[in-house]
Amino acid sequence: MKRREFLQSLAGITLLGVLPSMGMARTVPAWRRSLILIELQGGNDGLNTVIPYRDPGYRALRPRLAIAHDRLVALSDGIALHPSLAGLQRVFGAHELAIVQGMGYPEPNRSHFRSIDIWETASGSRRILDKGWVADLLDHQQLPESLMTGALVFGRDPGPVRNARAPSLVLSGGARVLSQHHDSRMRHSVSANPALRHILTVERQTEKAMDKLARSLRQGRQLRTRFPRTPLGRQLEIVARLMINDIRVPVIKLGMGGFDTHSNQPGRHARLLRQFNDAVMAFREAMRATGRWNDILMMTYSEFGRRARENGSRGTDHGTSAPHFVIGGQVRGGLYGRYPSLARLENGDLTWHVDYRSLYHTISRDWLGMAIPPNLRRFTPIRGLLRPL
Repeated sequence: MKRREFLQSLAGITLLGVLPSMGMARTVPAWRRSLILIELQGGNDGLNTVIPYRDPGYRALRPRLAIAHDRLVALSDGIALHPSLAGLQRVFGAHELAIVQGMGYPEPNRSHFRSIDIWETASGSRRILDKGWVADLLDHQQLPESLMTGALVFGRDPGPVRNARAPSLVLSGGARVLSQHHDSRMRHSVSANPALRHILTVERQTEKAMDKLARSLRQGRQLRTRFPRTPLGRQLEIVARLMINDIRVPVIKLGMGGFDTHSNQPGRHARLLRQFNDAVMAFREAMRATGRWNDILMMTYSEFGRRARENGSRGTDHGTSAPHFVIGGQVRGGLYGRYPSLARLENGDLTWHVDYRSLYHTISRDWLGMAIPPNLRRFTPIRGLLRPL
């Protein structure tokens, strides 16, 4: 990385920063556990991901996009997965996959930029927040010195980690940055300018953290599991290698793009879901083989779902609510919430039944064991989703 690019990637990063003195957790957080957030960028079509195939409205709304009965991956009475998600059927059967149906929020916004901002800051349609929900969560904790960082983000956008005061690391080059870090060392100079000294200090602290990550990849234990050579597969392979070398990070954010399927959706969506399925299955295999699966929780999110009715381009347009996956060894698998009725749409959209912030509250409390920031406290947790700490 060039020096300018590296400095740009430091936006919103504070390593070994000053933590707030108030609002700390009253219980001991489960620092051995990790939350992996996977953003399905562009707005995943939930109706063709988790499919209410016995609802007559499904084929009426999607005469060309509906998945054929003989290709569906059945989960329970009336609910099936897209055929590209066949591996997740086994995870569901092992009670390690929970599907939260009908997730959304009041007065939904269909703009990519505004809606993803809402999801990543835990705000609402009429409220704008400047801090990511993970940043807010971590800033209410006293992180132990043994943690290298509180959060690790693959990609340029810190998203839910935006403006964190707690230790966090954003890798603008993703997995490539770590794998090439030994070629990207910087030379530091001493400056009398306090602002520049602070930047150089953050640089050194960031480089130290990246050194530790990169060293674990080059010199630490190696994986036996083969990961798919896809963007998400490579990201999860890096995460798996960090995990087996005991590099513990409470929150890791990954992403895969391409879900804005306005046209020619069938082939594109099938490929994306297959990539998701294969990467998650490889990661699960690696974590089970190394005894770390019970320390992992994976959660998907996306800025919105898609419209219930297909459009004229064999695609779907921006919608509102959608189902999302929660995966891990300590998940109480099953269906949560209820699937929106296809006979009672709201302006052509699926209605929402579970506010997405209820899931954030649940994970913060029942998985990470952290103090709940004020912004999430008024949302009721989802009962029974996770096994107790």
